Amino acid sequence: MTKSIYPGLVPDDEPYRIIVTGWRAWPVDLRWFVETKLRDFTGGRSAYNRPTILVHGDCPVGDGGVDGIAKRYVHGPYRYMVTAEAHPADFAGRGSKAGPERNARIVAAGANICLAFPGPGSRGTWDCVRKAADAGIPVQIYSLEFVRKLRGAP
Repeated sequence: MTKSIYPGLVPDDEPYRIIVTGWRAWPVDLRWFVETKLRDFTGGRSAYNRPTILVHGDCPVGDGGVDGIAKRYVHGPYRYMVTAEAHPADFAGRGSKAGPERNARIVAAGANICLAFPGPGSRGTWDCVRKAADAGIPVQIYSLEFVRKLRGAP
């Protein structure tokens, strides 16, 4: 990835890479918030014919939580020039090391920004956030508690 003197910006011929990390049990009634943030970060890039890649961990639990939202987003109405790049963890082969190793691969692949949506006990999300920040990738964090307060929920 070509480095820019402006954080988060890359030359127009390169895709804009967004790491999407978050709680595997993100509530269904709050999916709208994650989708809104994805739209905020992908809409303008697509308008300028900039391909955008949503990089996620491909969580296999339930509907995939935030990873599942990112995966489904590329098939929705805002999908123009937006693709997904899945990085599943090999829990069967690597056990408890699989998640942190997967997060390291995601961050090593490079990104322009990391959008994080942690919930209670989101160890993997926070691990990815730390790795992204340590790699110099700008991080924006939207906790479940914050989102519930926005909505006025308890």
